[in-house]
Amino acid sequence: DKVVKGIFKHYHLSEEEKKKIPEKDRIEMLKNVIKNYIHDYIRDIQK
Repeated sequence: DKVVKGIFKHYHLSEEEKKKIPEKDRIEMLKNVIKNYIHDYIRDIQK
């Protein structure tokens, strides 16, 4: 669940704001963050 917390921290959302986000939008946001996270991770490994 640490990753999920990080994702919402990434978007700087409060608990209230999170509740307003539709489930499918939340999944899209998650996918984007995970994609960026993996991208950064790979870049760090290749240094």
